[in-house]
Amino acid sequence: MAVSAFRTQDADGVLAAAERFFIGRGCSVERIGPATPENEALQVFRPVDGWTVVLWPNWFSATALAQAIAADLHCLASDIDVYDGDLWNHRLVRDGKILDQFCSVPDYFTDDPAEIERFAGRPDLVAAEVGRPIEQISPYFVRVVEDEDEDDVSPVGKAFPNDQSEIADPDVLFDFWRRLGVHYPHDLLAGIGGLRLAGEWRPRSQPMTPA
Repeated sequence: MAVSAFRTQDADGVLAAAERFFIGRGCSVERIGPATPENEALQVFRPVDGWTVVLWPNWFSATALAQAIAADLHCLASDIDVYDGDLWNHRLVRDGKILDQFCSVPDYFTDDPAEIERFAGRPDLVAAEVGRPIEQISPYFVRVVEDEDEDDVSPVGKAFPNDQSEIADPDVLFDFWRRLGVHYPHDLLAGIGGLRLAGEWRPRSQPMTPA
């Protein structure tokens, strides 16, 4: 799953920026109305409390696209994806630049201490950028440790008693977003519309250079 929230009231502008991104890479796009998420389509939702949420196609990393839209609209973006149900990643983007990165299981792909540290996340920076108390952000930027059987062994419990998910569960991203002030669209048919993509669009939507 990949989902992004842009700090703007201009949902139509977000959709148009996404369309320009794909067309600029020679990808075929078709405007569609409200629909449930699917493998070849994205959906944009009406802004709530100043954030416009986009659900991206399944099995898609939207980092480059989130950067492009944030640069196009000169706004802040919170970009999240879940990898294979095992971990979640968060990137905070402003005006196209990645300000902060967090991965809940940073040693999933590497043993390099420098790389692991690079994805530790900076709750102080995120809190300052979104205007929220750091105490609401830091409990989510916790590294999940697994044993040899790849079972979560720490941390245990929830960041806050009224959260829906425990820290080790990637679904905690919804609780994290709620603390940022972002509302995940539980009614997946309530979007303003989206884009259906065709052809070999996935390879052409990746970053031009490494993040």
